[in-house]
Amino acid sequence: MNGFRVDEARNSVSSRAPSSDTPVSETPSTVRDVVELEQREKGRMTLGDHIAQAITNGAGSMPYVWLHVAWFTAWIAVNLPGMWQFDPYPFTFLTMIVSLEAIFLATFVLISENRQSTMSDQRAKLDLQVNLLAESEVTKLIGMLNEIRIHLGLPSSDDAEVARMEQPTYVHELASEIEKLEEEASQSKT
Repeated sequence: MNGFRVDEARNSVSSRAPSSDTPVSETPSTVRDVVELEQREKGRMTLGDHIAQAITNGAGSMPYVWLHVAWFTAWIAVNLPGMWQFDPYPFTFLTMIVSLEAIFLATFVLISENRQSTMSDQRAKLDLQVNLLAESEVTKLIGMLNEIRIHLGLPSSDDAEVARMEQPTYVHELASEIEKLEEEASQSKT
């Protein structure tokens, strides 16, 4: 009925099932795919991206904090009254150096964050695509199960949720509904 053949479905499923001789510890292809995507993104990084990432990684570590504690302590100790004072209190030169460091460090962090944001956006698009494909496949599977039920002459369950799940999800309608609900929620707050 409706072009459905049980033997074709059985062959299709068995051709995709892992064989019994496949080791359980083998890394799934999806994990390898994710690692490959990450490596490809790293390959696209420019020299500036690598430098910014290295500086950001270093600045976000405890050794960086301890280095600054030691540096500031030594600077202040050398510039105490009675010592060799090249930058006496209120340590104007130290303030200028730290300010310049903060400006450059903030720039490097922003560069790294922009790259991370771009990668995150790409992952979100990929997630959306995979979710839409999975939803489409589940909808198709529900339809196939319904065809099997009809083929076997089983009664319909008249389940409203199953009937709803058989309908495809329309992304634009779903997005419009989400926007409408968010707008209503923001209006109710004011």
